[in-house]
Amino acid sequence: MNKMTSKIILMPLIFIFLMSIMVSYTYIYLIKLHHNENIRNFTESYNEEQYKKIKNNVDGIRNTISYANKIYDETQSELKARVLRRINHINMINTPYVFILKLININGGDNFAKIIFYNNKPQAIGKFISDSKKDINNKYFLKKVLKDIKQKGYSYVIYKHAKPNNKNINKKLTYFYLDKKFNWIITSSIFLDEVNTDINKKNKKFEMQIKKLIQLTVFITIILSCILGIISYFFSKNISKQIEYTKEKLKINVAKEIEKNQLIEKQLIKSEKMVAMGEMIGNIAHQWRQPLSVISTASTGIIMQKEYGVLDDDKLIKTCHAINDNAQYLSKTIDDFKNFIKGDRTKEIFNLKNGIDSFLNLVEGSIKNYNINIILDLKKNIEINGYENELIQCCINVFNNAKDVLVENNIEDKLIFLSIYKKEDKAIIKIKDNGGGIPDDILPKIFEPYFTTKHQSQGTGLGLHMTHNLIVDGMGGTIEATKQTYTYDDKEYTGAEFVITLPLN
Repeated sequence: MNKMTSKIILMPLIFIFLMSIMVSYTYIYLIKLHHNENIRNFTESYNEEQYKKIKNNVDGIRNTISYANKIYDETQSELKARVLRRINHINMINTPYVFILKLININGGDNFAKIIFYNNKPQAIGKFISDSKKDINNKYFLKKVLKDIKQKGYSYVIYKHAKPNNKNINKKLTYFYLDKKFNWIITSSIFLDEVNTDINKKNKKFEMQIKKLIQLTVFITIILSCILGIISYFFSKNISKQIEYTKEKLKINVAKEIEKNQLIEKQLIKSEKMVAMGEMIGNIAHQWRQPLSVISTASTGIIMQKEYGVLDDDKLIKTCHAINDNAQYLSKTIDDFKNFIKGDRTKEIFNLKNGIDSFLNLVEGSIKNYNINIILDLKKNIEINGYENELIQCCINVFNNAKDVLVENNIEDKLIFLSIYKKEDKAIIKIKDNGGGIPDDILPKIFEPYFTTKHQSQGTGLGLHMTHNLIVDGMGGTIEATKQTYTYDDKEYTGAEFVITLPLN
């Protein structure tokens, strides 16, 4: 069984497995939401029922007080005693925790109230109550009670307390009501531990449902996977052959197209370089006019001075030096141009400043012809392991773009800034002009192939694309273009800035 066949069989199996997990997870999630909602509703319903229970107990005592006030014509002390006797005979079915406090100071304090009735703890009768009493969580719950009954006459509080029969800590719900006629705080409370027991039962039932659901999901997944695996196996061989055939055909077609595009791009790059070479030849011809004129004038002067017998040794030596200096300049220009034309693609260690000097020598004609002011900041002793010729070509491409913009925009004071320096383990080349900068909508596209803002007869759109490839792919560096606003000689300018970053040797 080959890899393609295995993939064809495995893909549907993986799909079934993932779908089963997703469906099961979604279903379990929805069930859990429903379960949580039920637990929440059950808890709310249970708590509401407990509220009613303890309030009914308090209401029963209130009714007893009201009845006694209507029926018996007695003093308040006699009525209070009668009510307490009556309360002792009431069967507190709903809750065993009912007690009555005689309010001494509604503002609180250590002895703000006295217990005068406690249905299941008669030994507590006669004891004083302090509002500084804390629950298990160190909360002064009685301070809240006093605040509530001062404002609205009653208070509901939930606090944690030890249950008398087993000493377990549970939540306790207590209702306090202030009877203003008797100045009593009638209280009824109940523990909320039963709800936790019911919730635990429901949670266990839910866990069993989830367990059964997972088992069912696993079983269905295994059955479906087996069926689908058998079906996939029978169809996989034919499908894999078709896929392999299509893949091979596509690979051949892609290889042909890549080769075709590479050939076209090479031809266009060669064309771009030929255009640059043609422009440089014109520049060199312009550069050579002055040194050739100097050589011609100097040699003619020597002949005339010799004919008239006025040629002395000092003048002869000085003139010969001038001729030699200009001849060396011409030779250097020829060497730079020859090296550029030769285009040897040999990776070697070279001095970056020397490479930049060669580039400047090649474009000197354009610099003078278009009256461009070059501001240089070239650090020495920077060595790079790369392709010097290709770097020169990149600098020429960037320079030509800057020159064209300066000329097209009729910039009177044409400036190009060129600097090289080290930054950590990188060499940085910055070329900046004052041509107004590259528009924001064009900036992201300038390194794309065949993108140009010039007329078709003036540019192929490959100059900066070729520069990007030579820097990034050829030399392992980066090139970025931005629009910069800066100040030079107390005057503000805006232009494009190209930053080339190359790894040091």
